[in-house]
Amino acid sequence: MTLVRETTRDRVYGFIRTFIADNHYAPSMQEIGDALGISTVSAVSYHLDILEREKKIKRTPTISRSIRVVGSCPVCGCDQHE
Repeated sequence: MTLVRETTRDRVYGFIRTFIADNHYAPSMQEIGDALGISTVSAVSYHLDILEREKKIKRTPTISRSIRVVGSCPVCGCDQHE
């Protein structure tokens, strides 16, 4: 049996998806860090940059809470209806 270790980036992505589905708006970088025990906003930004390069999320640089999950419903963040 192979155990797959969840990376911090996976946890960040999962948190974003859940937060948007529950709240109907994106989390701030501070909220992501607080929820996942990431001590600096720059570390959160690092993971968001990689998720954006992987085309899992999109952001507008000058707008706070602009994280969008690519391929998900813009209203609730789910994959059921886009």
